[in-house]
Amino acid sequence: MDDRKRKRRDEVRRTSFNIPGGSGRPDLPPSTPVVGSHPQYISMNSQGYIPQIYPPHPGGQRSAMISPVIQPHRPQGRPPPPPSLPNHGPGFLSPPRGVPPPPPSQLYPADMIHSTYRPRHTHGFEKKPVTKNLARTFAIRINRDITHAKTAHDILNIVNRDLENFDGVNISTAIHRLASFDMNPMMLEEIRSSEEFHQLVSKIPSKSSSLAIRNIANVLWGFAKLEYRSENVLNFLCNCLLYHKISQGLPQNIANSLWAIALLRYSPNDRVMKAIEFEIQKKIADFTDQNIANCLLSFAKCEDYAPQEATMLCLKSELLKKIDGFSAQALSNSVWGLSKLGAHDATVFKELVDASMPLLPSYNAQNIALTLWGFANVDFNPGKDCLQKFCDVAQKKIREFSPQNLSNLVWSLSKLEAYHPVFDDVVQQAIELLPHLSAQSVSNILWSFAHLDKPISREFLSAIASNASIDYSDWTPQNLSNAVWSISVSVSMQGVKGQSDANQKLFDLLSNEICSRLKDPKTSSEFSCQNLSNYFWSLGTRLESPGLPALENLMTSALIKMQDFKPQEIANIAWSCARLDYYNKAAMNLIADSVVQKMDEYEGQNLSNVLWAFAKLRHSCTALYKAASTYIPKKLHTFSYQHFGNMLWGCASLGFKDSEMASSVKAEVLQRASSGDAPESFQLANILWALSVSDAMDRETWNFLMKQISSNLNVKQETLTQVFQSKLILEARSPEQPWTIPDSLEDIAEKAWKDVTRKVRISEFHSRVSQTLLNMSEEHEMEYMTPDGCFSIDIAFPKEKIALEIDGPLHFTRAGEPLGDSLARDDMLRARGWYVASIPFYSWSSDDPDGNMKLLNGILTRARSAVNA
Repeated sequence: MDDRKRKRRDEVRRTSFNIPGGSGRPDLPPSTPVVGSHPQYISMNSQGYIPQIYPPHPGGQRSAMISPVIQPHRPQGRPPPPPSLPNHGPGFLSPPRGVPPPPPSQLYPADMIHSTYRPRHTHGFEKKPVTKNLARTFAIRINRDITHAKTAHDILNIVNRDLENFDGVNISTAIHRLASFDMNPMMLEEIRSSEEFHQLVSKIPSKSSSLAIRNIANVLWGFAKLEYRSENVLNFLCNCLLYHKISQGLPQNIANSLWAIALLRYSPNDRVMKAIEFEIQKKIADFTDQNIANCLLSFAKCEDYAPQEATMLCLKSELLKKIDGFSAQALSNSVWGLSKLGAHDATVFKELVDASMPLLPSYNAQNIALTLWGFANVDFNPGKDCLQKFCDVAQKKIREFSPQNLSNLVWSLSKLEAYHPVFDDVVQQAIELLPHLSAQSVSNILWSFAHLDKPISREFLSAIASNASIDYSDWTPQNLSNAVWSISVSVSMQGVKGQSDANQKLFDLLSNEICSRLKDPKTSSEFSCQNLSNYFWSLGTRLESPGLPALENLMTSALIKMQDFKPQEIANIAWSCARLDYYNKAAMNLIADSVVQKMDEYEGQNLSNVLWAFAKLRHSCTALYKAASTYIPKKLHTFSYQHFGNMLWGCASLGFKDSEMASSVKAEVLQRASSGDAPESFQLANILWALSVSDAMDRETWNFLMKQISSNLNVKQETLTQVFQSKLILEARSPEQPWTIPDSLEDIAEKAWKDVTRKVRISEFHSRVSQTLLNMSEEHEMEYMTPDGCFSIDIAFPKEKIALEIDGPLHFTRAGEPLGDSLARDDMLRARGWYVASIPFYSWSSDDPDGNMKLLNGILTRARSAVNA
């Protein structure tokens, strides 16, 4: 190079950066080569690989600039190679073998990208933008670094270093790679809250033009895996799908986008979802087993969107065509998705069962749990053999089951009424995983045993009750109510054996939490009708009252939602109140109104329990019993013998009589028993007593019932008592007909009745009446036994045959009307020649002795007048 050219070169260097005599970089010494913008021109210095600037040559050609280390030679007029091809020709040093190239940030610092050049024929400063090829080269090298990153933090460092140079592909790759690492919740939160991640996400809109459908799908997939949900960003990405990209997508891209939208619980507008559905229908033939399964799974998770029938038809049709190639994961996801969508197609499910059998040994814990849950959710029973094989595989892999999978496994099997020894293994595994079990998992396991009427392991109950790490305040009302219901079923099923210390301790913990929430109107409103009904039932089953204030709070919460209760739930509440002897007049009236309004929805068990409860609480409601008597003949097929007995007992106790209803019930009972449906003796005795008290008994029915009861050798004491009392009632009211008891029963029935009669208890009210009579100089006998030994009269005047019955509250309805059995007692005494007078509790005043004497004097005066007449 001659002096003239060298001088011109130095001038260009100085004027290009406006630093006389320098290198153009104030932070570098004058001798340091200036960093350029073309990666193919590389020379070596002591600091590594340094790209050099080669200013434009006059005429549009570029000539190689002399490097401080090596001066390249290139014939004038010959252009340099294109930027995409490395040049390692004469005068250029190649990197040493085995040494990886430096990262993009070292090759292309930020200030280099915005460097400016001043051509020889130009004056002033003009920036020359980075060429597309150069930007692409940056992006390729950045993508390579992201792909080779070993940790999530390495990717964040790349973002921090090179984000200015990122294009859409780099953003997509970075987010996808971040989501690909296994991270615990703490690490996930650290990544999501990092400044680099937010800067990366915020760059998405500015790079939308370089985002292809695959990149958008990868970003959505990454957001879903990272559990990152930004409404604005998701709206932007879905708009990109809708207006520009979705039609270009492959099945994998479409399925992944849909999967991410579902997992993020994001609800795009219907146009986005319909566009996705359109592409699914158009490209369904190219969908793989995983694509199909993911689409079904995703639609199932989209709670606010239901796929079109045409889309579901396409997916199911393609599933059946390709089912032989489905993997275990695809099969289980398909079962779960179809089940969750309510798409119960027996043909599809049978094909899924057949396809799963050969792959069953390869099923992991989640595949087993999802498949069985899918079957149970739509009440599809795959068959005993299939369930047995699933259970056998689950038993071998029980150690692999997560807490969630454990609870799903036993819940599904219990719904399908399939008990297997794997239940015991589940309990042992659950005890080991107890610190990690959610409230939902614990309550599901308890519920599963109760649903199958299987005793719950005391070891499991003890482990739960003694685990101090369990915070019951975190349990949902559903978890609490299911748990108390489940452990109460165990008590109901096993009696005293089921009432273990662990059971009681756990019940107390759960009950206390429920009662504390019911105090606050805000938290009490979170309890559903089923939750409240289950807690009522549990208290009634255990005969454990949490106290009147707690019961009042419980009932108040129920009354608010009374119109929303189902028949079963209403029946449970009424039954439990009767068992606990808890009476709330307003509640009983509302229950009666609700039952009358929804009478068509009631079946035998629910209606009989309601009528029994009203009678037990002595709450008479004529409208309820009239509506029931009209409806019962239409629903006889839904009643069991026990239901008939409870219903008739309720009517007889409250003195309600309906001959038409009674006749229909008698005919149904006789027809069933004659056809071989043999009832228990105590059930027949209940029916016998109720028909006798309500004056609905006839000779044919009596003889038939006597024959059925006497054929059972193991007749209980209570049954014998009811049989003999029924005979006494009928003899008193219909003496013209013979009401005989078979010889095998008569003696033991009479003895049972007389044994009960001799067991008397004198109440305080009884004693006060007796003392008042003595003060009036009226001699009498307390608990006088009639000559036949069948009755004990409260206060008797034997010579005059005057009987005074001291009737407390249990002898009357809440309205003060005598109950059916009290009326029957009086009739039986009158049949023996006694004048019977009742002294009701509501007529007696402890604060008015004179008034009490006046009351007794009037009763005796009327009695003696009647006797003497």
